[in-house]
Amino acid sequence: MEKLGLIDSLFFLQISATLIYIFFLSICTIGLRRIKSNPVNNDRPFISVVIAARNEEENIGACLRHLAQQKYPRTRYEVIVIDDHSEDNTHSIVESFGKDNVMLLSLHDTDGVSPKKAALHQGIKASRGEIILTTDADCCASPLWIETMVSYFGAKTGVVASWLTVEENKSLLSKLERLDSLSLSLVGAAGFGLKRPFMANGANFAYRRKVYDELNGFAGVDAYASGDDDLLLQKVHASQNWECAFAPDARCAVVTKANRDLRGFFAQRFRWASKGRIYPKILFLLESFIYFYYLSLPVAMILFILNGFVNLYILLPLALKFMADFIFMRLAARKLQEKINPFILFITEWLQIAYVLLSGVWGLWGTYSWKGRRYTKGKVRMNRSSSRTR
Repeated sequence: MEKLGLIDSLFFLQISATLIYIFFLSICTIGLRRIKSNPVNNDRPFISVVIAARNEEENIGACLRHLAQQKYPRTRYEVIVIDDHSEDNTHSIVESFGKDNVMLLSLHDTDGVSPKKAALHQGIKASRGEIILTTDADCCASPLWIETMVSYFGAKTGVVASWLTVEENKSLLSKLERLDSLSLSLVGAAGFGLKRPFMANGANFAYRRKVYDELNGFAGVDAYASGDDDLLLQKVHASQNWECAFAPDARCAVVTKANRDLRGFFAQRFRWASKGRIYPKILFLLESFIYFYYLSLPVAMILFILNGFVNLYILLPLALKFMADFIFMRLAARKLQEKINPFILFITEWLQIAYVLLSGVWGLWGTYSWKGRRYTKGKVRMNRSSSRTR
């Protein structure tokens, strides 16, 4: 009877939480519907594409070739790569593109500052652009990327964000990661539609240089490994001086490579989660709700198994969550002409639960590795070998 009482109590809490979760997805759907593909600008301001790169010899060449193929007038944009103490051939590969095509900088030593934010800051300070576009060294942009992103900058627009998609290959992990990345992009886009932008991805992010200077760049959040996107976006929105826009046009989507293995996938999610500790309180409360809701789902499964596979009703919240996620993803993914495979989504649900639970602890309080560096509580632990200037 005691075990049954525990199951019934958990079921009541889960049903309540699931209804709140479905309400949240409904609000996100409203936000997505409010986003319109409506370019507002035909001007051709000078653009600076800024890329921080560390140990990217396998990717940086393709990234720069795609940037060289942009339809935007070549005399109206520059590409700046900041080499973050790479220990491979990244530096020489960038050099091979020539000084006329790419400005190559070497990151100075940084004490107490996230290397990526320091690299971006150094590149932005050296830039000439009215608008800064950032992407990652392992990403490839469509030929219309710059032109389309710029077209969403109205007179009062300070920030424009857009989609990041994961390149799908034969591996199951790439399919799972692609779907997970899509779900994050959709929720982030919904925030823009609701006039409450809180999440973006630095691999496809743009802002006015004037805005960056007004807000003193990454000051106040520069110690954390991640957050050159979300945290800067939140600063811009909180200032109430500029509008934040989302470009839903598939022509400005950026494609990134999938992680090679689960270890890399989890390390990346841990790094992303580390910035959550300095999110605004309302977002931290939302994250906390999601965390404990996700925690209850495997607990319910364990109790269901330990109770001899009876009390089948305890799986109802999980089934409702899956159905709600499928409906939301299917409706929202039409914006990118994506198709949702129910089987892949089901596996992704469990992968997402796993990394949310792990990153909620490990990303905020633990130690993890990323690109040859160790991070503790979201902050890099620098040593001489990883911080020397080239």
